[in-house]
Amino acid sequence: MRKLIVLLLLLIFVVPVMAQSEDVAHVRIAQFSVDAPTMDVYIDGMLEVASVDFPVVSDWMEIPAGTHSIAIAPAGTSAEDAVIGPINVDFAADSWLTVAAIGLAGNNTLDAQVLVEDYSDLNTAEARLSVFHGILGVDLVNVIANGTTLIGGLGYPGTFGEESDGFETVDVVVNTYNIEIQLEDGTTAVDVGSLQLGENRNYFIALVGTPANPQFVVMTSDISELKGMTEPVDETMAEDMGEGLLWMRVAHFSPGSPPVDLYIDGELSDIQGLAFPELTEWAQLDAGIYEIAAVPAGDTLDNAILVSKVGVKAGSVVTLAVIGTVEQDTLALQVIEEDYSEPGFGEARLSFFHAIPTAPMVNVVANDMTLVQGLAYPGYFEGEGDGFATVDIVAGDYAIQIQNEDGSQLLDVGTIKLGPDRNYFIAAVGVVSNPQYVLVRTDIADLAP
Repeated sequence: MRKLIVLLLLLIFVVPVMAQSEDVAHVRIAQFSVDAPTMDVYIDGMLEVASVDFPVVSDWMEIPAGTHSIAIAPAGTSAEDAVIGPINVDFAADSWLTVAAIGLAGNNTLDAQVLVEDYSDLNTAEARLSVFHGILGVDLVNVIANGTTLIGGLGYPGTFGEESDGFETVDVVVNTYNIEIQLEDGTTAVDVGSLQLGENRNYFIALVGTPANPQFVVMTSDISELKGMTEPVDETMAEDMGEGLLWMRVAHFSPGSPPVDLYIDGELSDIQGLAFPELTEWAQLDAGIYEIAAVPAGDTLDNAILVSKVGVKAGSVVTLAVIGTVEQDTLALQVIEEDYSEPGFGEARLSFFHAIPTAPMVNVVANDMTLVQGLAYPGYFEGEGDGFATVDIVAGDYAIQIQNEDGSQLLDVGTIKLGPDRNYFIAAVGVVSNPQYVLVRTDIADLAP
């Protein structure tokens, strides 16, 4: 099977979603059937989640503990038109259940798989990996992290009888892991890539798609925040940021927005008159929580067009990108956590950011080789995803294109001579009718952690 790189649906921070109650259960819906239509989800006959496409995972919802009927129907129809269910699911108090649509519509194997997730507290300095095998027709797989088998012999639901759900969970020490999902013969089904697993966080990884086109989805949740926090969010987040310095720069990627001045915690910063599509130089600052305000150049803080609170970690390398448009009221501050670890010998690093509002997913191609597939604008997947992907490649000359999913050209970056130990940040910016790109080179050693 070929290796496939797709966008990681990875959240940097997750705001508290719900408080705990002994009479409440939690549910979310995953659409993991690659050929099924857009779906609506009904719980007890009431429409609860509308227009779920492959491979989207919904937000968590609270429901009263007890038995509930779940039906999944083509979008715009009714519960009576369900193609999955209705099925009765028992929701224990304080449980966390993901109901996943699996199988194929084309061969009448559509089904719902209930995954009982573990959101109990973790030990200090531990993270949780939860892996789901959701590809019909793919044999048993092993989950490998940094060369070590974490999960072995994971099968599609029903492989080992009706009780097997294709889902396994393992707790690991906080670290950066290169994760692969391999077939039993050792070949790679999908290369999830490098994930930095943070303390007390759950990383839900789903193997989805078809045997000929395997894909993956990654969802990140902060366990403490989902379970309800007794401490103020900002205080807890500030502690999570650690102590020390980090590197940061700011990008103005909002087409049609005026040049801006940046205020940090209410004070005018040195970043003034930043215009589209400029990036600042790298600067160092202390880790912590900051309130960032973008104000039309020369105007007052009261007339800010964007105010956002962000957390930046000690030792990190972060680009803060102003994206969206004023006209559509979609301005946002996207946190891009970049990788400035040392690449392999003789390798360069390419970092891609999709910042074109309303543009579809794109593929990044170098010398006719697909480096990144399915890169989407931030939030494209039900409000999730950071629009950013990184890949290391042998240094050399590369003709780079950013293509639409149908193979047509969106942007021709041209031929770039990639030098070893350098990071090349390429951002697709502008609007669909007038796409542009930004290319910035940085020596990795200058910013290495």
